[in-house]
Amino acid sequence: MFKKLLPHIVAVVFFYLFSILFFLPDFQGKQLIQTDIISARGMNAETSQYRKETGKISYWTNGMFGGMPWQQLSAGKDKNATKLIRKMVDWSGQSRLSGTLFLGCLCSYFILVLLGVSPWLSIIGAFAFAYNTNYVILLEAGHLWKVDVVVVLPLIFGGSLLAFKGKPLLGALTFGVGCSLAIYSNHIQMLYYLSVLMVVFYALYIILKITLEKEQFKTFLKPIGFS
Repeated sequence: MFKKLLPHIVAVVFFYLFSILFFLPDFQGKQLIQTDIISARGMNAETSQYRKETGKISYWTNGMFGGMPWQQLSAGKDKNATKLIRKMVDWSGQSRLSGTLFLGCLCSYFILVLLGVSPWLSIIGAFAFAYNTNYVILLEAGHLWKVDVVVVLPLIFGGSLLAFKGKPLLGALTFGVGCSLAIYSNHIQMLYYLSVLMVVFYALYIILKITLEKEQFKTFLKPIGFS
């Protein structure tokens, strides 16, 4: 039993410690100057002050583009149960930056193992996915919510693959958790790209399987319904 659990324990400990070491200055009180975050604070100042003074949520701001609706960013998250998953990462002692890539490692490792990849190879794959150069650059620029969406993509696409591999319930659950986390991150641009990718993903699968016998094709369509 312990031998089976050992690679998973090693994976979680490795991801956890490396995330802290990689972002060690963040834990030493040093602050990364993220231009996107600085801009967001300025744009959010009016609505934050209004909420502080009145206790109410503003659904409009004059801080962007001469005035625009603000309800998408002002309401909804406080009562969203999905935030508990993200909170669990925060409660583990990770910072906002390190926790994002730590979550990316866990998501990609989890789905690789479920898809039958060796745990030791899954560690390498998950590490390569979460710590690729693009994500680090995006975090430096302050595109936190964009990265929040991207790091849970393994759950979404992996959940679909699990459904196609004959595990529809597990696939649907994994897909649902991934989509919930992506939607909670509230980055409409990335969610749009995700939707396009999912359409292409399913279309390619259908094209690939369309040559199968009719009965096999019916079996193939069931996982799409679960996803």
